Amino acid sequence: MWEAGEVMALALAWIDSSEDSIQGDDKHSPEIWVQIRTKFFALMGRGEHRGNDSVYKNWKSLRTQITDFTAVHTHVQNNRKSGMGDADVLEACLKQYKTLYNKDFSMLDVWRQCISLPK
Repeated sequence: MWEAGEVMALALAWIDSSEDSIQGDDKHSPEIWVQIRTKFFALMGRGEHRGNDSVYKNWKSLRTQITDFTAVHTHVQNNRKSGMGDADVLEACLKQYKTLYNKDFSMLDVWRQCISLPK
């Protein structure tokens, strides 16, 4: 099981690597994952404590959850009722996500980091 700090570090490493203005999308998949892993381990300060598959699979799962929550957020935001504030929208999103996916969305901090980016 990954710790919350590891999940955030992985997201930050991916964001930093994928938003690289010099190389960005021009990197081949293996190259970008070497860079992501290097940044992840540096952020964690523990050495290489996760294998390649573990890092990649965790990112795939994280990305899926973020994408799913973003879709819920977009739907709720586009159908926002009069008088709904941002906190109300977020609360409605969390409820709808739980209803749709039968689990709580526990990646709000990571989601907030990711949604502000073009990717």
